[in-house]
Amino acid sequence: MDGHSRVLLSSLPNEILAALLSHFMTSELLALARTNTRFYSLIARLIRRRLQDAACLPHNELILESYHPSERLSTPYLHCRFLGVRLPEGVSIDLESPTLADMNKMYSVFRPFTAREGKKEPTSSHGSLDPSEQKLVLHDVELEHDETFTQLCVVTNLVKEGPRRGLFLGHLNLLDDFVRVHRQWLEERATDTIGQGQGEFNQHLNDDGKTLWVDAGHNFGLRFQVKPGPAERMPLLTGPDDRPAMSYRLAYQELLVRSTKLLLSVEKSTVQEVSNSGSAVVIAQMQPSA
Repeated sequence: MDGHSRVLLSSLPNEILAALLSHFMTSELLALARTNTRFYSLIARLIRRRLQDAACLPHNELILESYHPSERLSTPYLHCRFLGVRLPEGVSIDLESPTLADMNKMYSVFRPFTAREGKKEPTSSHGSLDPSEQKLVLHDVELEHDETFTQLCVVTNLVKEGPRRGLFLGHLNLLDDFVRVHRQWLEERATDTIGQGQGEFNQHLNDDGKTLWVDAGHNFGLRFQVKPGPAERMPLLTGPDDRPAMSYRLAYQELLVRSTKLLLSVEKSTVQEVSNSGSAVVIAQMQPSA
């Protein structure tokens, strides 16, 4: 943007300037925010509204795949229901004068769930179920006596569902990574009863070590209920220095996605959908064997 253009834009009323800025992608707005304090203020408020709208995914759906590497072909993908947004403890966003730095700390929180073939989960008027009304998806993990951790492969995709189940008109990968689930973390979570229930939605993200961050940038995280697994996996007698084979049952409570990451992905998916109109992606839903 040259100096003459900046002068012309700066002379416009806020309402007209905000309307013009609304046509820019968020990635472009972030660059324009450095123009001056007026641009920054208008762009910050615009991005705040976009973050709120994008979190609900009105035209898309977030799906999650989470599995042990040996169970890749037998684990079905999970749908994700939006629960709300969450900020770290002590961080708040001023609705009138939001800052880009604070908004980058916002997380969109989802509840993974399975849907019966051909049937969607019911929603409330806000587009999400009460957390206490949803059954949690279960995942069993086992550790042999010489294992200090197990692994979970975590894949998230933003999709636009087609007329038939499993047929997606749009598909954008957000994450394809793995996370180590350590024995000590499982032991601590299994004995910690605080926060194990579903209860009411908590709007604050505590740095309590209970979130498994999948990536180094803490853009994606998983939260579980953890309980000891079947008793037959537990040894009857162990010595003081023995590290026994253990089994745990994980219940998926939440998937956390950094809201700015989600917003940029939603916009990228929209552009991709326009350029790829007429094509579709089929993702086969694997049914676990009986």
